[in-house]
Amino acid sequence: MTVLYELGALMADRGIEPRGVVHVGGHRGEELPVYRRLGFARIVLVEPNPTLAAMLREIPDVDVVEAACGAYTGRTDLHITENSKLSSIYRPISRPIARTVPVRVVRLAHVIDHRVNVAVVDAQGAELDVAAGAPLDRLDLLVMETRVRAKYAGAPLHDDAVGWMARAGWAVAAQWSHGGKHKLHDVAFVPERR
Repeated sequence: MTVLYELGALMADRGIEPRGVVHVGGHRGEELPVYRRLGFARIVLVEPNPTLAAMLREIPDVDVVEAACGAYTGRTDLHITENSKLSSIYRPISRPIARTVPVRVVRLAHVIDHRVNVAVVDAQGAELDVAAGAPLDRLDLLVMETRVRAKYAGAPLHDDAVGWMARAGWAVAAQWSHGGKHKLHDVAFVPERR
């Protein structure tokens, strides 16, 4: 997510203390150097791919949750693509699925505590599922990647995400476009009133 390089400035501008961060879609922990540089005291990585979650558990001083995040608890299928960064609980439209594995689904509210005040969500189309199960009343900042064009069957698009977050009382604080022809946006949301 390109927004991570702007995260420190945004947090400083908004007076958001780097207490704890949860990154949903932990993958291989690529963002860890940024979180450590910003001084987060607690880092939680959520990753449903069992192979990647096992790798993340080898990293010191990081809490790892092996699960997908959603509005409910239960189980679902993770569609793993050749490029593991593009794996999703939503079925990819144009990418072939290498394999499908059943994974646990948890509500973000059940796996993070009061020390986590920032959430970064890169869940390949499942961002609103994550937000629906998040403790929005305890977060100071929520960053999510959104898409302008459908890449996953049934997944919400950019305008859906912005509208849902607005109805939940969150405003766009910053937005960065990337992915060629601005197909992707990293959107930083903050509570409208607090």
